[in-house]
Amino acid sequence: MSCPFCGAYPPATAAFCAACGFSLRSLQAVVGEHRVQLADSLIDPAKTLRLTEFQDLSHHVDEFERRFPQVKVTVFLGDLPTGVDARGAAIWLVNQGAVTRQGVPHPAEWTVALIINPSQSHASIGVGYALESLLPAEKITELLASVSHHLRHREYGRAVRGLLNSCQQCFMGAGKPRARRLPDARASEGDHLGLPPMKAEAREPAEPSTFF
Repeated sequence: MSCPFCGAYPPATAAFCAACGFSLRSLQAVVGEHRVQLADSLIDPAKTLRLTEFQDLSHHVDEFERRFPQVKVTVFLGDLPTGVDARGAAIWLVNQGAVTRQGVPHPAEWTVALIINPSQSHASIGVGYALESLLPAEKITELLASVSHHLRHREYGRAVRGLLNSCQQCFMGAGKPRARRLPDARASEGDHLGLPPMKAEAREPAEPSTFF
């Protein structure tokens, strides 16, 4: 299992990452070890967004989840506990979050968690286990760099919209069918479309018929 913070591969039993020192246990000690329900898609406790901007982003998130119904999006804009940065908060949210489907809680394996800390104008993205191949660490770094201008100018609504649009493009690109190269030779008569014939089943010799 790789480190969720830096991507290094420490031993699975390690209490902290040997490469960067990250410790999920230390993070849980600050934020909490309890599970949290990922019900609201847009959380803005500090009222960072204007009402119209909040409503517009809520609609944008709803459209995203309708397009990808298996994915849960959670956007949090607010100050974080002392000693916890946006990256750590995103990791915590993915690990401690739960999504209820048909009345049954499930781990946040299909979750995209976007954290923005307005006091530091810093953002991070955490993804559940099922989405790591679609949004690897290198791609997430690229997406965050693309909205750094909006973060510096405190244009958080534009930053959120830009990140969600980029995530959507990644998912759509992964879902596009890839053309297969067909063999040049065409099936000839009697070759069963090129499929291998089944082996003939061994049969017991039939008993001679008796006529009366």
